[in-house]
Amino acid sequence: MKKLMLMIVAFLFCACLYAQPQVLLGVRAGAGAMLTQNQLRSFSTTEGTHDILGNRSNWSFIGKGDALVGLGRFRFGYRFLYNYSKNKGQETFYPQVNNSIDYDRMTAYFSKAGVHTFGHYGVLEIAIVNTKHFALTPGLAIGGYMGYVKDANGNKVRFSDIVKYRFTIGAELNAEIKIKQVSIVFGPNYYMFNRQDKFNADWKQYAHLIGGDVGVRVNLVKRK
Repeated sequence: MKKLMLMIVAFLFCACLYAQPQVLLGVRAGAGAMLTQNQLRSFSTTEGTHDILGNRSNWSFIGKGDALVGLGRFRFGYRFLYNYSKNKGQETFYPQVNNSIDYDRMTAYFSKAGVHTFGHYGVLEIAIVNTKHFALTPGLAIGGYMGYVKDANGNKVRFSDIVKYRFTIGAELNAEIKIKQVSIVFGPNYYMFNRQDKFNADWKQYAHLIGGDVGVRVNLVKRK
C-alpha cells in the first residue's frame, strides 16, 4: 500500500513539473432512459424493444456538474449527477416485512410518479486524443447516491430508507471542442445504480441509465 501511494505521489509530482495543470469547472444537461435489469435483458427481443422505444413513460432528464483537476492527459475530481426519470416498469415486486406483504412499497422501485436521483462521484478521465482544439476523453465514475420516489399513496420514500448498499458506477466517452479556455463537451454515457432491498435479502435489482448530454467546461488556469 505504501509503495502504491509513493507511486501516485511521484506521478503527480512529475505531472506538475512537465504538464500545465488545469482547474476545470463544467455543467451539462441531456436526456436518456432509466431501464430496469429485465428491460435491458429483453431489449434484443421485439417485445422488449417495443416496450422501451414505444413507451413514452421511459425517459430521463440528466444534469451534471464537474469540478476536476487536469494534469497532462489525466483529469480527476468530483462529479454531481441529478437524474429525473419515469419508467413504467413491468416487474411486480412486493417485499415482505415481518412476514406480511407490503403492497404499497412495490412502487418505491417501479414508480409512475417519477424518480429523483442525486449521485456523488469520484471521477478519473484520460484524454486518449488530445490536440490543441479537440480531445476524446473516456472516463470512469464511482460513488454513491441519494434520492426519493413516491409510493402508491403519494408519500415520499427515500432510497436511504429502503435500499441497502447504495453504490453507483458510470462510464462516459466525451468529445471536447476547445476554444481558448472554454470547451464544448458532448457524448454518450452509462450509469448503473444498485437497488438491493433492505428488508428482503433475496431481492436485488439494478437500474441502468443510458443517455447522452452536452455542456461546457471552463479552465480557470490561463493557458500559456
